[in-house]
Amino acid sequence: MDPEQYADVVDRIYAGATVPGAWTDAMRGLASVVGGDVAAVLVSGPAEGRFTPANIALDEAALQAYGERYARIDPVVRAMRATTGRVAIDGDDVVTAAEKRRSEFFADWARPNGLEHCVCGVVDRSGAILTWVVIAGSGPRSERSEDPADVLRPFLPHLERAVAVERRLDREAGAGWRAGAIATIDLLGAAVLAVDADGRVAHANAAAADLLGRGTGVHVDRCGRLLLPVSAEQDGLRRLLRRAARCDDSGTRLGGRMRAHRADGLPCYVHVIPFGVAAAGPDWAALVVVTDPVEGRGVPPDVLRAVFGLTPAEAIVAAAVTAEHAGGGLDRVAEGLGVSLSTLRVHLQHVFEKTGVHRQADLARLVTVVSGGFRDDANGADAAGRDLRPVPEEPRLRPPR
Repeated sequence: MDPEQYADVVDRIYAGATVPGAWTDAMRGLASVVGGDVAAVLVSGPAEGRFTPANIALDEAALQAYGERYARIDPVVRAMRATTGRVAIDGDDVVTAAEKRRSEFFADWARPNGLEHCVCGVVDRSGAILTWVVIAGSGPRSERSEDPADVLRPFLPHLERAVAVERRLDREAGAGWRAGAIATIDLLGAAVLAVDADGRVAHANAAAADLLGRGTGVHVDRCGRLLLPVSAEQDGLRRLLRRAARCDDSGTRLGGRMRAHRADGLPCYVHVIPFGVAAAGPDWAALVVVTDPVEGRGVPPDVLRAVFGLTPAEAIVAAAVTAEHAGGGLDRVAEGLGVSLSTLRVHLQHVFEKTGVHRQADLARLVTVVSGGFRDDANGADAAGRDLRPVPEEPRLRPPR
């Protein structure tokens, strides 16, 4: 998967959490990347088939029929409920062609709506309530170059966290909204700043305060405006903020992302997301998210294993290579891990194959985006003391067989 394309869809997903109507755009982007015609995030209840459409990019009549009858007999949903954790399932792996021909669900609903083939993923489990994403279309898997479940899987953590943020904001939509919004932003592990149209900072979470204070050149001037070290890039940030703060001719506020540079010349990435909640006021026009691959060291290998399906050894290599990308070489990584350079290269090649990238620079960018900037405690629990590093008894890297 192209990292730029991946990052674009992730941007849209997080915009969906704060901008009214932005979920539809996110679902269209996700459908395009995974290889389907339509997509939606859906919420279904227990045995009676209670069903709530949410974040829809599907035909309304088809959704109504699905909710009233077909959700109860959807074999792919049954398969998801039988699993644990965050999983992605290709419907073609769950239901055979012969079963589809005999199935009321496929004969009377999926096939007439051009949705015979689908890939689904679990976004959240809360008791008997299942939140899940579906990408569906008429094209079978044999026509796709990549396994659609593998393509969908890296997006599931972002969907989970965006849905958690959206729900948190919904709970705080009344009295005390501002305090709730600040608490939500403070869930994020990346540097996130709430700014007005001129870039004046209304709130910075702990990671942003750390970024501003550690000599990267990203700073706040005497008027409280966020500044980048390179003047041409500062102009680009101003343009993104203007887009985010003002509606275009169609009434839409747009965000965007840009590559910027720290004072030492190393890259960082700036994402501007329109803050579409009416209660926000003019001083909360947008959220600015700054991801810094250089300081993004120590990406938990557990996260990389969950997102990309890496082995423990591959996840350790991916995290180490990403951490050393700014100034170290593979020799240094191999020495630090206690393995030979040839062993490291074999593991790294497997990482490239599973992540769909071909260079260390692209891997560093992809891992920066995938780490998502969110703490692992999307529901608000304190994760400060949680150790996500490999457990001590995990074996050291060995040469692959």
